[in-house]
Amino acid sequence: MNRMIYLPNIFKPYNVGNLIRLGGKKDGGYLLSEKSLSKTNFLVSLGIAYNWDFEIDFLDKKKNKNLSILTFDNSISREIVKKFSIKSFFLFFIKPSFKKIQHIYKFFSYTNTFDGKKAVHISKNVTLANTEKTINLENIFSLIKKKNQNIILKIDIEGGEYYLLQDIFRYSERINVLIIEFHLILKNEEKLFDFIKKISNEFYITHIHVNNVSLSNENNSADIIEFTFEKKILFDRKLIPSTENYPIKGLDYPSSKKVADCRLIFK
Repeated sequence: MNRMIYLPNIFKPYNVGNLIRLGGKKDGGYLLSEKSLSKTNFLVSLGIAYNWDFEIDFLDKKKNKNLSILTFDNSISREIVKKFSIKSFFLFFIKPSFKKIQHIYKFFSYTNTFDGKKAVHISKNVTLANTEKTINLENIFSLIKKKNQNIILKIDIEGGEYYLLQDIFRYSERINVLIIEFHLILKNEEKLFDFIKKISNEFYITHIHVNNVSLSNENNSADIIEFTFEKKILFDRKLIPSTENYPIKGLDYPSSKKVADCRLIFK
């Protein structure tokens, strides 16, 4: 670690016991408590692009027999991923690499994961409106059976999250875990602070990680931060702030290998 990032004390996570990582050791992997995961039965992912490792791990951990994942992202579809894998296949013969082999496999991974039974991908972006290519949270939650009240809501939509913040509170009763990657923080500090203050009435911050993709070697400001929030009523006692060092060794990993990860200091 060659630098430190200073964050406000209201961002400091609470100690919820054992944390586990779902997703790979790169961007798209997130931490949550074992306890909260054990008490959830459904995952809603907004924004997945070409990375659904989190969803694969969720299916592996929960082993649900029925539909348990809905994902939304208009940047990909079955056909788009298929073309991506075919293109990677031909490029492999021009310039072979392990990464291209992974890209070739993407289509098989996509069809195996989003089989329409346990997991479904809908090629729509999430906004405030419902159109041919977009959907809002109200319609998303109407697709989920009422018995599935224990939801993980994961959001990574490249700055679009700020439009959804108020609607999230409408469905907080059904959400056990909220994972959000906040982008463009330096331009949206007030919105983020207001959201943190309000959601803290119902949820604990249980993990935080600075996505170093937005950091240059000269920049010590965090413009992309990953938060995990977990509902307070899931815990049978009042929690205390964590004394853990962040990033957590063995659980947190740099989102980009091109820039060193940074130590978080809360003040």
